[in-house]
Amino acid sequence: DFVLANWIYLIIALLLLSGGLIIYLRSSTGRIHTDWLKLHIPLLGRMFRKFYLTRSVRTIGTLIGSGRTVPDAVQLARGISGNSYFSSLWKLAEDSLQAGTQLSDPLFASPLVPSIVAQMIATGERTGKMPEVMEKISSFCEEDLRNTVTNVIALLEPMMIIIMGVVIAGMAMAVLLPIFSMSKVLGG
Repeated sequence: DFVLANWIYLIIALLLLSGGLIIYLRSSTGRIHTDWLKLHIPLLGRMFRKFYLTRSVRTIGTLIGSGRTVPDAVQLARGISGNSYFSSLWKLAEDSLQAGTQLSDPLFASPLVPSIVAQMIATGERTGKMPEVMEKISSFCEEDLRNTVTNVIALLEPMMIIIMGVVIAGMAMAVLLPIFSMSKVLGG
């Protein structure tokens, strides 16, 4: 009765709420919250972290290999990272490079970058073979991302089967319970 009496107000409220949510998510604060959620959501957070890291490392490696300087490559990776937290990390790395320290120094301190990746970058800096090392790191990160996606899908499949089972059972109950009620009434 409430929905029938106030349907126009409910539609207007739903439209206003949707519009407000879209405006919030497009704002800088909303983007920061969305990016934080992407990195910390159970199961999918690891996958997003590895995706953003793989994208950034691949970009830096390709740019350094094509003759760009490391600070330019890091600046471009910051622009295409796709996540405000990774963008902040690459900004910190860019500032670190301009201050005369190594690229790997801020990466060791960041929880976003696995220590093995930071160690490999530090090795590339010491040996002077950054393009080759970045290529190997990006291949390693891509393989790690591929494995993570496979594992996440393997974990989500049983949950999806359970959810579908509950939905189908609910529909079956919604159809069969009235039939059983009618048979009791008619039977007696």
